[in-house]
Amino acid sequence: MGTYALLAIKLAWSRLRARPGFAALSLLGVSITLGLIVSIPVFAELAARQVLLEELEGAAGSTGRALFSLRYYSLPTADWPMSAVQADQLEAWLRQLTEREIGLPVAHRYHQVDSPAVRFVPRGSESEPAGYGTPFNVAFVPGAEDHLEVTQGEPFQVSPDDSHLAVWVQERLAAQLGLNVGDTHHLSYSASGLRSMIPIRIAGVWRPKESSSGFWYSDPEQSLRFHFLTTQLAYRRFVEPAVEEGIGFAFWYYVLDDNRIELDRVDGYARGLERVRLVAGARLPRPGLDLSPLEPLQTAHRRKTMLVTMLYGLSLPVITLLYLSLALISVAGARQQLAETAVLASRGASRLHLLSIALAEGAVLAGVGLPLGLGTGYFLSRLAGQCRGFLAFSHRALPEGGLRGLDRGVLAAAVGLIIVAHVASAWAAGTIGVAEHGRRRSRPPASPRWLRAGLLALLIPAAAYAWWELDQRGTLGMLSWDASGSPLHEPLVFLAPTLFFLAGAVLLAGVFPLLARLGDAVVARFLSLPGYVGLRSLGREGGHYAGSLLLVVLCLAVGSFQASLAASADLWFVERLEYRSGSDLTFLPLAREDGQPVTLPLSAYLEIPGVEDGTRVGEFRAEYSAPGVPGRIALQMLAVERLGFQRVVHWRPDYAPESLGALMNQLALHSDGILVPSSFLAQTGLSLGDTTRLETSFGYLRRQLEFTIVGVFDHFPTMLPGWPPVVVTNLEYLERTVGGELIWHAWLTLAPGMDADRLRPALVERGVVPGSVRDLGGMLARSQGSLERAAVYGVLSLGFMAAGALAIAGLLLHVWESLATRVQRFAMMRAIGFSAGQLVATSAVEFLAVVVYGTAGGATLGVAASLVFVPYFQLTEDASAPVPPFVPRVAWLDIGAVGAASALVLGAAVAALMYLNFRQQVSQTLRLGDQG
Repeated sequence: MGTYALLAIKLAWSRLRARPGFAALSLLGVSITLGLIVSIPVFAELAARQVLLEELEGAAGSTGRALFSLRYYSLPTADWPMSAVQADQLEAWLRQLTEREIGLPVAHRYHQVDSPAVRFVPRGSESEPAGYGTPFNVAFVPGAEDHLEVTQGEPFQVSPDDSHLAVWVQERLAAQLGLNVGDTHHLSYSASGLRSMIPIRIAGVWRPKESSSGFWYSDPEQSLRFHFLTTQLAYRRFVEPAVEEGIGFAFWYYVLDDNRIELDRVDGYARGLERVRLVAGARLPRPGLDLSPLEPLQTAHRRKTMLVTMLYGLSLPVITLLYLSLALISVAGARQQLAETAVLASRGASRLHLLSIALAEGAVLAGVGLPLGLGTGYFLSRLAGQCRGFLAFSHRALPEGGLRGLDRGVLAAAVGLIIVAHVASAWAAGTIGVAEHGRRRSRPPASPRWLRAGLLALLIPAAAYAWWELDQRGTLGMLSWDASGSPLHEPLVFLAPTLFFLAGAVLLAGVFPLLARLGDAVVARFLSLPGYVGLRSLGREGGHYAGSLLLVVLCLAVGSFQASLAASADLWFVERLEYRSGSDLTFLPLAREDGQPVTLPLSAYLEIPGVEDGTRVGEFRAEYSAPGVPGRIALQMLAVERLGFQRVVHWRPDYAPESLGALMNQLALHSDGILVPSSFLAQTGLSLGDTTRLETSFGYLRRQLEFTIVGVFDHFPTMLPGWPPVVVTNLEYLERTVGGELIWHAWLTLAPGMDADRLRPALVERGVVPGSVRDLGGMLARSQGSLERAAVYGVLSLGFMAAGALAIAGLLLHVWESLATRVQRFAMMRAIGFSAGQLVATSAVEFLAVVVYGTAGGATLGVAASLVFVPYFQLTEDASAPVPPFVPRVAWLDIGAVGAASALVLGAAVAALMYLNFRQQVSQTLRLGDQG
């Protein structure tokens, strides 16, 4: 069996070497397909790790501790004491146990041992301890001598014949207790009614070295402030014999190597940490573990799981197209070897033998393509990190991660599918003999109609049911996912767009032969000779182009859908931030000296370079109390200047039943008018035209004011879920009613590139510092730098480019293979008087008709998919209900550009390929005859 397998692999290698073009194209397809599949989990790991590191760095900045740290501790007792030597041995044991069970190396370690609490007894007052209310500890830290600086006294070491415990103290403790280098005192330890006196000598004063912050567990100037620091040898000699517990408290602090952490192994880390806890608990007296990176790691793992699932869901149509391209490339390759296959079949080769050769070929392609795919996947994962929008890239510094996060199970399945696709193409070739091969060569068979009808009978109901399931779920965005489960529990939800594309592409490919015959019957007779012959050939053999049409239609449909999805998500991303900020920049002017609100003239801000427009907006608290109904409804009141507010606010037409101008006109007609949300009317039972009273707060001043409801809106900028509803009224009315100018926020429109940071120096020059800042430019810059956002646009962009490249390559191979089967026909047509140009024109009618039909059909299918499915892709990581509502857009310009560019590239490539193939093959046929 082994010899047969080796022979099959050797034969497969020889067959691939004999067809370098096919082998190169197949390897290109394998590497692109595997690369895209590899890049998704790799980049999701990178993005999740980056977010995790940013979160932990923020937490570490507040605690002063390193990332991914563990701290074990023990509290020995008189019944279960611990010696200093045992504590030192436990440090090595715990480190080895942690590395073995958790599976991560320890990058840094720290070990500290404290004595039980002792009292300081100054010399001359041994009978009555001084400072009775302040407990102290004697401590030693292995390795501390290299990370502290002795400012007074002896170096940090102890002579073995010293009669007193040599201790070093910090400057503040020395000043507090009045200690001088060389002084001798005592430390008093009391337990169980017994009292021990430990003689000490102040050997020196110390402070941590400036470069030693990475060594200590926390800031030693605080954590060791009330400690008498000594060496392990001195502790064992003087302190350990004097206390019942041996040591009072010991802890072992380890920092794990975060470069080796893999988020997919979080469950394994958790199990290992639990085993460490149990094993250590059995050996340590009163043990504990009070620092653990497990919770943030689990959160990051859930984030990565959701991101990977979403990216695979977005990529399913592209991956389907890639595998279809690979299958069609393999089919074209199998057709090129029909003559060889026919000879082998005629000489007794069984179908199993032929399939074993195809299996060996697939294994060779997969084996050679796997490292290429891994390299391509790494490249694509880095390229995805540079994505700022759909097909838009810019430089971004990314941490190095290699192929960490690679899903080996998915990769193995992807490789297996590649082999299956290649073997399936050989199965289609079957075991035809030489005579059958000659018949097929003279008139290649088209795919049977019953096969297309059967596919449609399966795909259309499946696509309809998947859409229904998706409609019941409501959205495919991260918002709808339960982090504790897997969205793959509902696979049809993710397959809905893919099934729609496949059903549409098969339907369009099936309709094409009918349209070709209709064109042949109606139009062909009115054309010139090349057009007539081309349409006649297309009418007879239109079914042969099913594979080509599937590639072109799917490529354009997927590209059009992804362009619309990216455009909708990108615009919604900006609109959500605009909704939160209200305008380009809003802030409360505060005095630089005392931080109190100030009311400079608005013109003072409009004079600043980069400020294009602005208005005053008062933001106050209000409450509504319904007569006879207990409880109050909290409100956020915006008091606006109508004309200026219209110019600076970010508004969308669907926020209200009326336009913003109509709402502002209502405020102009009614000085006491107020605009309220429709939910407020539903909650209170009020309606348009009603008069209501609101208790409004102006700082410490509260007033009952009357308003007339003159307009309704559904959404208003700055009104967020969970916050009090917003109501809008006239600022002039409030100032006239209250009597005097009120505190107001500045809402400004800024020039491109301007933000709060660039504007701050000009504000400071005017004696103002901004408070309660909502900075749209800053929010956009921070959010656009998110790797999770880059992941979405990166997958959409890379998937479209990869699918387009492979689909074009597969189409060109199909064209080449189709032309190669017509050599005899071209030779005969040339012999009866057709010129080279007429032959090219004849074939051009066929292939360009395929290109134009496929491009138009793919773009139409993509638009239909955009209208149907884009509303379900609300791509947001926000856990609350997103506002404003998601509005899908069809990227008409992008679809037109993609369609025109694809038609141009395909048309030019097909024309060039036809001409080159024709000149080569016809000349060979005229010289040599039929050698097939």
